[in-house]
Amino acid sequence: MEVEANIIHIGDTINITCTVHGVESIDYGVTRQWSKGPHLVCYNGNPTNIWKYKEYISGNQFKLQISNITEADLNCKYQCRYKFGIMTKTLDVHTDNFEYLPAENTTDFSYTYTRDASLKVELHLRKIFPLPNCSLMIEEVFFILKNGTSERNEIYYNVSYYNQWNISLKCSTELRVTCLLIETHMVANERYDVKCGNQAVCTDRKLDEDTNMCVQKTKIESITSIARNRKDDIFHSTVNRKTML
Repeated sequence: MEVEANIIHIGDTINITCTVHGVESIDYGVTRQWSKGPHLVCYNGNPTNIWKYKEYISGNQFKLQISNITEADLNCKYQCRYKFGIMTKTLDVHTDNFEYLPAENTTDFSYTYTRDASLKVELHLRKIFPLPNCSLMIEEVFFILKNGTSERNEIYYNVSYYNQWNISLKCSTELRVTCLLIETHMVANERYDVKCGNQAVCTDRKLDEDTNMCVQKTKIESITSIARNRKDDIFHSTVNRKTML
């Protein structure tokens, strides 16, 4: 009994395959059934919920297709039955097969830059899995986000990072935050107007006149997946990448 999914995401459609050994093809006259925990979900090709489940037969295999995966489908025991033979499989989640990115309203990225060249960054990710490894990229230089805290609520984690660096930045420097879950994802791509001359320049941001500090606090508008196998992607460059701890 196998799950046909490399990485599971909420909302995905996955197949669970049951293989009958010793036969070339499934006998339609033999009883087949699928169960989720104690509940029957499909009997001889007839699902209890036609929007959620479908059965497909090919050769000596019959498959249960589960649509729109939710948390209620995870960490459950699925069972297939053919004649008197029974096989079970738990659709458990772990760091190698399940990935959940935080939504817009559960991600906060904030930063301040002062005239004494002090950059402070905060990143808060609520409801994420697995625990991420996040970095801040400034002009092709990577700064690993440390000083993190995390707490777990059932499947998901809440993660926060608090970091500060002394670094001289140019005006309109672009700050990019990437997080490695199973794949690498960009969680923030912001342009920050830093100090120019004797006074900080703040475009579409609030200037704190007492500290001469540009203050920005925003919800992340989008999360874009970065393909891991793109050789020209700067996040995976082994030639130009510099890392500062």
